[in-house]
Amino acid sequence: MTTEEVVSFRLATDDDRQYIYERALDNLANNQGQMASENALSWNDFLLSWHATSNYLVYIGDQKAGVLRWERGSDAMHLTDLYIAKPFRRCGAGSMALNFFEEYAASQGFQKVSLLVDTADRVSLQLAQNRGYDIERKDARRALMVKRPTR
Repeated sequence: MTTEEVVSFRLATDDDRQYIYERALDNLANNQGQMASENALSWNDFLLSWHATSNYLVYIGDQKAGVLRWERGSDAMHLTDLYIAKPFRRCGAGSMALNFFEEYAASQGFQKVSLLVDTADRVSLQLAQNRGYDIERKDARRALMVKRPTR
């Protein structure tokens, strides 16, 4: 069975908030090279973002494999978090999550999608570039990458 056949997405509920918060902290730690701590993202800040974003869980088979979160901007849908747990990386789940996000954005009428990538995260940079994202702005730590869907 291929990964494509077993990857699914489920809209998160309030019961999933703790899991998603922990994954957001993991993402910050991975990208900033620091221990995940509540100082990096407070629970209160997370709760504020919870209501401003669409929150999905990524499943491979019946196992939680990651998190996908986005928010609507004025001219683009912006991916705020894409986290795939280590045991599920490098098997296509990240590409499928990006595809799910892009298709949803297109279905909502967005002509542009964007995401931030830590410049030290070569795998994520390569994934975004391979999927057609171009760097629009870059600083010492992050790159804002944009894609205009072809739909």
